[in-house]
Amino acid sequence: MPFATQDAQEFTRRNIQALAEGQMGVYGLRKEGTWIYVGSGDIRGRLVGHLNRDNNCIRFQAPTHLEYEVTDDYVNREKALIAELNPSCNR
Repeated sequence: MPFATQDAQEFTRRNIQALAEGQMGVYGLRKEGTWIYVGSGDIRGRLVGHLNRDNNCIRFQAPTHLEYEVTDDYVNREKALIAELNPSCNR
């Protein structure tokens, strides 16, 4: 299942900076219903990196929305989400 009980937020610096620091989990970036990337780790830190264009594939795909899930089992959850959503920048 996609991200549990999570409403999509706009992929903006303001929304990312509003996230609590140090939350570990998984996150996904999408645009118009197409999944671009699923990642895991420090959610806020990783999203700031992507917003600062640390990944060319993500930068070229220009995501508009993000979703995330705080979880201790983020490594396995990331693998499951990648298999389910098949994001273009995780191939």
